Amino acid sequence: MADMLTMEELDARVALLRRLRDYLVKQRERLVDYLELLDREEEAITSEDVERLHIHVEMEHRILKDLFSLQRVIVPLKEMYRAMYPTGHREIEHLERSVGELTRKAFAHNEENRKLLQLQMASLKERIEALRIPQFRKNLFASSHTSHSVDILT
Repeated sequence: MADMLTMEELDARVALLRRLRDYLVKQRERLVDYLELLDREEEAITSEDVERLHIHVEMEHRILKDLFSLQRVIVPLKEMYRAMYPTGHREIEHLERSVGELTRKAFAHNEENRKLLQLQMASLKERIEALRIPQFRKNLFASSHTSHSVDILT
């Protein structure tokens, strides 16, 4: 009878599973949003649209802030979950794998965007260096090699 749980313990376990599942679902949704944002960010980089890229970077910061906040809540919930369910729970394990896969995709896509942005910046730097800005004279006679004084004694 040691395996029998009281109703309170059972309710606590169910509540923990629900909370953890809800937070993992939110985290997965935010990661999907982040991947979509990285796709749009890649388009902004390749089209050299600085304003759009700036907006995407600001949105990226907000999404990452949300993800870190969710992670701060999920970590203690996972610890409690592991203590209550040492063998795991099918739905939670599936969500954790899904979140892990999305996280790996996000890191890879972010790295691709970073490299693409570095290439675009190098290309832009080369184009700027290739520009020859003409030096205009302040005075039409400034570069003239004629004398500045006239000898009137001769």
